[in-house]
Formats: sequence, structure tokens, C-alpha cells
Amino acid sequence: MDSPHWYIIHPFSNFRYNWDNLMLLVYTAAFFIIPADCINIFVASLNPNNFINYSPYIFIVHSIFILDILFNFLTGYSHKRTRKIITHPGKIVKKYLMGYFFFDILSSVPAIVNSCFIYHINGRPLVETMLILNLLKIVRIKTYMDYIPVYSHRHNTNYVLYKLLRMTVISVMFFYWGACLVFVLPFFFENITAYSFNSWIHFVQLELQDDSLLEYFTICLVKVITLSLACSVKGRAETASDLVMAASFAILGILYRSYMFIEFLDMIRSLFEPETKYDEFVTQLEDYMRHDQMPANIQKRLKLFYKDRFQGTYFKESAIMSSLSDELRKEIICYECKRMMSKVKILNSISSVRLMEMIKYFVQQVYLPGDLICKAGTIEKHIYFLSRGTVAVYSISGKEICHLYDGDYFGEIALLTADRKITVNLVAIEICNVYIMEHAIFSYFFANEPEATEKLLECARKRIRETKAIDAQHRKTLDLKSSVG
Repeated sequence: MDSPHWYIIHPFSNFRYNWDNLMLLVYTAAFFIIPADCINIFVASLNPNNFINYSPYIFIVHSIFILDILFNFLTGYSHKRTRKIITHPGKIVKKYLMGYFFFDILSSVPAIVNSCFIYHINGRPLVETMLILNLLKIVRIKTYMDYIPVYSHRHNTNYVLYKLLRMTVISVMFFYWGACLVFVLPFFFENITAYSFNSWIHFVQLELQDDSLLEYFTICLVKVITLSLACSVKGRAETASDLVMAASFAILGILYRSYMFIEFLDMIRSLFEPETKYDEFVTQLEDYMRHDQMPANIQKRLKLFYKDRFQGTYFKESAIMSSLSDELRKEIICYECKRMMSKVKILNSISSVRLMEMIKYFVQQVYLPGDLICKAGTIEKHIYFLSRGTVAVYSISGKEICHLYDGDYFGEIALLTADRKITVNLVAIEICNVYIMEHAIFSYFFANEPEATEKLLECARKRIRETKAIDAQHRKTLDLKSSVG
């Protein structure tokens, strides 16, 4: 980064990335410790024996937050409209001051003071006010949630898993912080004003005065679930603070359920989007075939082709390939061809350098069941390498000679005949993926490979002998049946 301000941190630097990972952990810890500490302080005011000292953890967490405030003043940012990285100190400071600075400083500094001097403060309202300020850290939940997609993208997390993680985090935070607020806020307002013995907090105090913090938290959690999911404001809610709290969580519950429903629908949509697009494509294909009044056998073959081509999903390969760089496109083509060539035994003796040169001359072709790939007696100018599928070999008289499978090749026999005519019929039994190369190009690459050439010619001669023998025997059988008939 070319900047006269050497101390400015680039927002996409390794240091900032590692610091953000650390802050993701710190925020996670803070969002669990802060509510627990608030409930703990109020519960301890009812029964000092239930007090748990969270001060060291609060001090460490918020000390890191203070350091994060410093780094935020020194970290550049990406301008949303121009996409440029802003490294000017004045602009960085202005942006942060107009953003989260106010909430960061109010939620961190009082928390550190509170953790250091809480035992020396005599005024309970002051302690409670500092605790409420500590709760302002919840404003940073948006920053915390922004870390999740960045982390997921860096680690190539599946979109569905990302959605599940996001929904889980929001649910945990909603109910966990709700359990804290549903207890602390009424307690806080009652203590500041005049404590009402009709408040639900009073009944909790009478019932659980000697119980642990976990018991208090459990009751608060049940209450916030009841208020937010059941939208119930009934029960012991006679004070103004209780009624406001009940109504607030009823509204928040509606918003929470609506948000979860929308996120769930989006997740389901992403799961079935390729299949849905494929179904739409098939519908268009059927409309096209009906419009052109295609015969039933052609319609069946078209559907079979596209089913094998897209495997029940839909993608625009041309758009994907065209968006790639030339080098990346070559890598993909090379990978597909190398996977095929690894199955062909006659190519094993050829150097990897020569194989890489051969790749660009291959032409990929797909044949459907029943397709005649090569016809006996026709001039053949290509050699075929079977990458996937099964091909049946028939003699001129119609006798099935053998089957060819993945890694087999054919068309080389025409190299040995004077008229370059193929001597058998080759028919696809199932959907076949074949790589084709011209004889002239194939001969050029094998010109300096005498060992591979000899193996190829020896195999071709053997195939010719076997084919002639089987065909001759079959002709005799046909002639015998004809004469007897």
C-alpha cells in the first residue's frame, strides 16, 4: 500500500485479518460474560453468598476492546461507492467517530472502572448505571455478525452451513441477552424509582433467595421464551416496568420469528435452486419439442441427453467458462483430459510434456444409447478415446464381437488399412463421453514414440485378425442357416 501515513493499517492486510479473528473470539466471550456479570451483580445484592467474581475476565475483555478502539482509529476502510481504500487519518477518524465510537467508549471504559472499583463504590445506583452502560456492547452485535460471512468466505463454508450458523448465533444471542434484560432492567428501574412488591422480581427473590445464579438465569430464560414466542403478557406483571417489558418482548418475538422464517425460506431456496432451475429448463424443452411436433423417440433422447448433461441441476457452463481467465480455463480442460488419458494404457508410455501438448487437440463428444459412432466401410479420419460409457463392437455381418469400456480406444485400425476404411460398426450402449483426435495429429505425436506405436499397431493387428475370424465364422453360420432354410 502506497501511503505517506506508514502507521495506517490496511483493512485487508494480514495483521487486520488476524486481529479480526481475535476480535471474533473476544466478542463471543464478551457477549456471554457481560450478561452473566450483570445478573450476577443484582443477584449478589439479594444474597452475597451467590456472588461470582467476573472482574478479571471483564477487565481482560474490555482492555482488548480499548485496544481495538485504538486500532479502529488507525485502520483504513473501503469506500462503498468507489471501492477505493481510504487511508487518510482525518477521514478514518471522522468515519469512526460518526459510527461505533460513542458506543464502544461508553461500554468499555465504565466496565473497566466497574471491574476495578466495584467493591469500593457505596452508591448502588451508580454501580447499576455502570452495569447498564456495560450492556451497550450489544450495539456491536452487527459488527460481530459481519465477521461471520467474512470468516465463512475465507474458509469456503457452504452457504447453507453459513445460514445455519448465522441463525444459531442470532437465536442464542436473542434468548441469552433477553434472559439478562428481562431480569436486570425491571430490577434497575425499580431500584432507581420505588421498589414495587408487585413486580415479578420480588416473587423471584422470595422463591430463589438461597439458590444459585443458574437458577435465576433459568427462570429468566423461561420467561423471555414465554414472552417472545407465546406473546403472553399475562401473569405477575402489575407494575409499569413489567408491562413495558412484556409488551417489548412480545414485539421482539414477532420480529424474531419473522426474521427466522425469512432466513429459513432463503436457506431452503438455496438448497433447491439448481433443481428448480433444471425443472424450469425441462419445462421449456418440452414446450419447444411440442411446438416443433418432434417424434416421441427424439423427445426421449433429448430428455436423456440433458438429464445426463446437467445431472438434475442446471448451470450455464458457457457463462461460467467465459468468465474465467485463459489460464484457469486451460487448467480445467487439462484436468478433464488428463483424467481420461490416465485410463488409456497406450498413453502411459508417452512423456507428460507430450501429453500436455496433445490435450488441446482433443474434441469432446457425447453419444446417446443407440447412436452409431462409426460405420463399417466408411473412411475414418479419427481415433476415439472412451472416457465414460460402454460401446458395442459389431462385425460387418452383424455379429457382436466385444464391448469397450472406460479407457478403451477405437478407430486406430483405419491407420493400417490402405483405404482408411473402418472394418466394424461401433454403437453406444449407454451414454458415452468420447474424446476424438484426428489421425494426422495422433500420428504426429506418436512419431517419436516407437514403443507406444508398436504396442498400438500390435493391438490393432490382433483386433483385425479376431474380427475377421469371428465375422467369417458368423457368415458360415448364416450361410448354413440359409441353405438349410
